[in-house]
Amino acid sequence: MTIIWSKENCIFCDMAKDLLEHNNISYEERKIGHGYSKDDLLAVLPDAKTVPQIFIDDKYIGGFTELSAHLAEITTMSTWIYHETYRKIPSVFNSL
Repeated sequence: MTIIWSKENCIFCDMAKDLLEHNNISYEERKIGHGYSKDDLLAVLPDAKTVPQIFIDDKYIGGFTELSAHLAEITTMSTWIYHETYRKIPSVFNSL
């Protein structure tokens, strides 16, 4: 589960949500001032000074910049695994 702490009029919050949506990642938004308070965020992440603050599968990711890097790493790794698997297929057929 992905959780994003956000607030109104936060461009980086909007960009993080757009990035998650673009990558088909569902998320729970915890918007400060709309059912959640700054104290709620600080109870989870005492050193938080800005939003967004993002968690994926209970792992703290960080803000928008860290989310972008995290998703790029996952995408690169998935592509690498796919390409490595694909490269091995022809060698199996060559040995037949």
